Amino acid sequence: MKTSAIGAVLTGIMMTACGSATIAPATPASKDEDAIVASRTARVVDIGKMPRQSMAEGLTRRYLVGEKTTLAIFDFVKGAVVPEHSHPNEQVTYIVEGHVRVVAGGETFDVTSGQVIVIPPGVRHSFEALEDTVDVDFFTPERRDWIEGKATYFAAPAR
Repeated sequence: MKTSAIGAVLTGIMMTACGSATIAPATPASKDEDAIVASRTARVVDIGKMPRQSMAEGLTRRYLVGEKTTLAIFDFVKGAVVPEHSHPNEQVTYIVEGHVRVVAGGETFDVTSGQVIVIPPGVRHSFEALEDTVDVDFFTPERRDWIEGKATYFAAPAR
């Protein structure tokens, strides 16, 4: 699926999920200057043109925040890892392309292109890319730890 098509689909998902269509390219009220934070107006966001944040070796992220949700696109290079962590958010992960191994709640899941994994709030989990992967994550409620710059589970950003 082309990046522009992904962006259009994700914008529609966020507008529907937020109930009041609260997506706007506003200045974030956070330490994270690359996030998009909601306002009270409907706007189209071209998430494909957002800058990618380097989270760890071989792992980048783009995300936007709605009134009650967060949507993220992770681009993994084969071998990249999101270390074990947990958060108070429900996480729905859709693998657009590629293959990841997810360890969640002590169980191992291989998730491939076209599949979705739902991780309940508070469940410890990790991701490992078994091939280059595009991963779309949807969180509810919004990821306050990202907005406030308090997420500490990623390795030091790659340079």
